Amino acid sequence: MSTRTRLRSPWRRSVTTCVWVGVTTVLAVGAVPLSAAHADSHVVPSQLDSTRVDCVEADGRVEDIKILGSTVYVGGQFSSVSAGGTTYSRSRAAAFDLATCTVLPWNPSVVGTVLAIAPTSSAVYLGGDISSVGGQSRSNLAAVDPVTGAVSAFSPTVKGSVAELVTSASRLYAAGGIRKVDGQQRSKAAAFSLGTGTLDAGWHPAADSQVKGLAVSPDATRVYLAGSFDTINGTAARHLAAVGAADGELDPGFDPELRVKATEILAVGSQVVVAFAGPGGQVGVMDTTGVLQASAQVNGNAQAVAVAGAEVFAGGHFGKYCGTSGSSCTDFTKRRKALSVDTGTSALTDFHPRLNSALGVWAMAYDPGTRRLVVGGDFTKSGSRPTAHLAVFGS
Repeated sequence: MSTRTRLRSPWRRSVTTCVWVGVTTVLAVGAVPLSAAHADSHVVPSQLDSTRVDCVEADGRVEDIKILGSTVYVGGQFSSVSAGGTTYSRSRAAAFDLATCTVLPWNPSVVGTVLAIAPTSSAVYLGGDISSVGGQSRSNLAAVDPVTGAVSAFSPTVKGSVAELVTSASRLYAAGGIRKVDGQQRSKAAAFSLGTGTLDAGWHPAADSQVKGLAVSPDATRVYLAGSFDTINGTAARHLAAVGAADGELDPGFDPELRVKATEILAVGSQVVVAFAGPGGQVGVMDTTGVLQASAQVNGNAQAVAVAGAEVFAGGHFGKYCGTSGSSCTDFTKRRKALSVDTGTSALTDFHPRLNSALGVWAMAYDPGTRRLVVGGDFTKSGSRPTAHLAVFGS
């Protein structure tokens, strides 16, 4: 039986220097450490090419990316997107076809900042710091038509920003800095009926600090929470937790080995993939009990993750992959703002698009249909090529 080690380091950002001090990462029994350092002989081929595909770009930061079918929905702080030499006015939200890189007419016209998107076949939900959508007043959360972008009647009054949105078959889950919804007290998270749009009275897990990431388990019985919180419903659940999808009660069956502040979380198959903000930054792959199966350490925050089979992609504001030793970053492989690891072999891959900017990548999404990865953030270059805030990578 393995002994669990809790990582209790402060949330630190580092772009140009490594900040690993006295940290130990414990891998689950039978897990193989990801290859560390500059030993490039251990680097394995990625599924994707590191040279971007000519596709859609944006004139400002991209905060979230979600894919439904072949349609990519993006939100952020931009005012226009461009493709093929043509610029399209799109205030804070846009959509394009991933197979053809064609900008779609979808244009909700948001005033504010879109931090989160959750598309379904009947509505696309937008969350963030929002004051209006399509010329109609909205309070940080809205729904629009997935084809036309026309705003719907869904109009809850949300006090506090909405940082993340996910859906199950019956519910919309929202999280962030939420304090109240329609006058009802909420502590960072809330849920709504997809059928009626009404606030779910029975789902209100109470986090003592911000929730930055949400994921619904594949069987829809759990909702995973990631963020800067220390407790859920008054019980210790430092930075990561699972709660019941129906009742919001803390699920003790998920007890993660890594407890660093978390920025993003995905639940794919039997794995839970997490981006961590410190120390330095990490990406963790866990089983559904929280046992760590693989870990990659970097020298700046990891802020986004995506999964393509056995390959996990990560983005953030790091510049170096530091292996898994946890004691220093003196032995490293350069990976500017994005990388991937093969969880089957526990090796770093050769995926290295070399994105620029201080804060780098904020969002990632992978589409198995087109075998393309969409990356968004603050960057303006990929390698030597101008690449404004959105980049697409293919096989």
